[in-house]
Amino acid sequence: MGVASALVAEHQVQRGGRPYSQGFFRAPLAVTIVLFLPLGFYLAYRFTDWSVMYTFDAPRESIGFAAVVALAYLASFCAGFAMGVAWLRRGQRVVARLVMGGVAVALGAFTLATWSRLMQVGTREQFLHGGTEPFLSVRALLIPNAAVGTLYAAGMGIALFAALRAGQRHRNAPA
Repeated sequence: MGVASALVAEHQVQRGGRPYSQGFFRAPLAVTIVLFLPLGFYLAYRFTDWSVMYTFDAPRESIGFAAVVALAYLASFCAGFAMGVAWLRRGQRVVARLVMGGVAVALGAFTLATWSRLMQVGTREQFLHGGTEPFLSVRALLIPNAAVGTLYAAGMGIALFAALRAGQRHRNAPA
């Protein structure tokens, strides 16, 4: 999402502006902080093994582990935006677009590859021994995930649409 936000701020970056002080960065950042950080913390704390797709025995109900996971959401957005801005300043728009597309494809592929893990909820031991519950039956996971996912998509959509409109107005403004 960070690279996408940087691409939306392209006109600001190319004219030497300060993209971090504009809505191109701040609006999606606010959505990430308000929605993704609390959800990331909740899921990592309450559904630790599911959050890490049962790949390792993570510390359950650990505030420290949950905080690291939640902050990783924030760090990935900020790092993506910073890399996008750097590529745009070097005139490497194609690189930014390829990375953004590549990450989207990789996340989609990862989701498909781990679908069976994603759709089962329980501890790592339960997963390894076939004792998990179906995702759709675990309301404490399903409801916040669906609600925040919908709000996040809507919020990011609105933020990016507003940034695109601002960019269009800038390009159409008389010189």
